[in-house]
Amino acid sequence: MGCGQCHFYSYIKKYIDKYVGVDIIRYDSVPNGITVICCDLNEDIIPIEEQADLVVSIETIEHLENPRSFFRNLVRLTKPGGLIAVSTPNNLSLRSIGSLLLRGHFAAFQEGNGNYPAHITALLEIDLLRLAKENHLINMNIGYSNKGKIPWLSFYWPSFLKGKLFSDNIVLLAQKPI
Repeated sequence: MGCGQCHFYSYIKKYIDKYVGVDIIRYDSVPNGITVICCDLNEDIIPIEEQADLVVSIETIEHLENPRSFFRNLVRLTKPGGLIAVSTPNNLSLRSIGSLLLRGHFAAFQEGNGNYPAHITALLEIDLLRLAKENHLINMNIGYSNKGKIPWLSFYWPSFLKGKLFSDNIVLLAQKPI
């Protein structure tokens, strides 16, 4: 969901039988053989009836006007017992909190050239867990990318620094009950 150029496909293709991407447009660089359904993810109902064992949304939910509606679509498109993975910028990292305190916005939510499509909805760990609970998901887990930039520098934290404070991204993994 929000598949972009389908880069995720290269990581999982040997584990899956079928990959269907959904985004507002189909990019020319999408590999042959991948189905891409074009739709506006801000719409109430994403026009897919088929359900999947795994529904993934990488760095998409923060671009949308209504994360709750989008999340309900993710759940609807997941088979009972299936998994949902949603990643978004980690707004509780040292970098993002510092940006909020000193600049008045989270690090991933600045305006200006090169920042389109804009991030418009900032979500925290508690928000992702709340969305999962509202949709009756189970086995909820939060993870972090364990890679993040040092505030105001172009360098990344040393690899031994991990977790919420040192990661630029957060992911929720949850299961739809059978």
